[in-house]
Amino acid sequence: MTAAAALVAVGCGSSDSPKGSASGRPASVPTADPTTPVWGFLRSDDAAAAIGAPRTPAAEVQAGSWQSAAGTRQAKATVIRRGTGRYSAIFPGVGVPGGRGAAVVTAVGDAPVHCHAEDWAPSGPDEQVTLACRKLTGAYVDSRFTALFTFAPASHRPAPSEPYAYFRDDAPSQQQVRPDNSYSLAGPGTIEINWRGIGRYSIDLIGRLYARTGNNLQVNSVGSTTVGCSALGREVHEDRQTIFVGCANGQTWTDSPFVVVYGNQHTVIPVENAAFGHSFTGLEEAGTGRILQPPLGRTVEVWPRYSANSAKQTNTVRHVATGVYEILYPGVGRAPDHVQVTPYGEPTRRCAIAEWASPPTGAAGDVTTRVVCFDPDGSRADSQFSLAYVSAAGLTP
Repeated sequence: MTAAAALVAVGCGSSDSPKGSASGRPASVPTADPTTPVWGFLRSDDAAAAIGAPRTPAAEVQAGSWQSAAGTRQAKATVIRRGTGRYSAIFPGVGVPGGRGAAVVTAVGDAPVHCHAEDWAPSGPDEQVTLACRKLTGAYVDSRFTALFTFAPASHRPAPSEPYAYFRDDAPSQQQVRPDNSYSLAGPGTIEINWRGIGRYSIDLIGRLYARTGNNLQVNSVGSTTVGCSALGREVHEDRQTIFVGCANGQTWTDSPFVVVYGNQHTVIPVENAAFGHSFTGLEEAGTGRILQPPLGRTVEVWPRYSANSAKQTNTVRHVATGVYEILYPGVGRAPDHVQVTPYGEPTRRCAIAEWASPPTGAAGDVTTRVVCFDPDGSRADSQFSLAYVSAAGLTP
């Protein structure tokens, strides 16, 4: 099977997905890609809702490009619980044919739970992201979560100062995959995904636009699996940036499909004028280049190389306790807003968003996010991670 064929084969939705669109319209499938970027995000706080009953997240934790489009301005994203620990997040009016675009999911809460995207596909005119949440033992468990979907047509070009990319690998044991423009976005560059051993991948973002330090990586495994995938590292070369991804089932490295959303001084959605912050919690030790944990109990500035703040202020991190961190993004917080987190450096660790606190709707200010990380046995453990925050307050009516 060619790489392109493998990519198409997975983007067809899971067999137990709810039929038809969230609005009850006939489940006609979009026949052409949107001509402009589309996106949506939400946080679901109703973990154990009745199975099959659509629920609407609060206005301050959902937003999408449909809110600026004629005919869908008043539409709302919904969540359907399909069974214990299994959900569909439905974004109205932004359906993209063939499983294109990218979706990432994060568990919310302080329990040892891991959530990830299983698949995404159009449901009528809407986009449906199916996802699962599990205990670290692998058993399904009901959980709060955040979910994000993003798509940009091949003609979309990020600003040279703000590169943005996403891609999906559905051939995880193939030596090399070059996803085409239908299933990835790399601006004026190209993407090569290379298998480096069981559960280990290097991804070249090729083009001088990407030959720069500083970025944010959000990674999910894809499919009905107990595997989790994380960012492992990155290298900058003359004509490209190489990023590394690792996947593991518990403590065992395992080949797995995965998806990555990449931003460098850019949000996790394909727009140029949103408020955002991103950070990496590792700190460089002066003189050695080693990456260290933030000092326990102290508030310190995030490593500037991998930090961004659209308000041009300084992000900070506080290592509260073993496996517990607080990240402050000054000046960018305003609802509706969204957070995603990915463990970094160790594929067996899992991280969740314990909570985040933003200013009230209509007000601007600081946002604080608490993150908690775990070992495969569910005990709290220190971990580096990549955290992304975005506010859609200036993008929606």
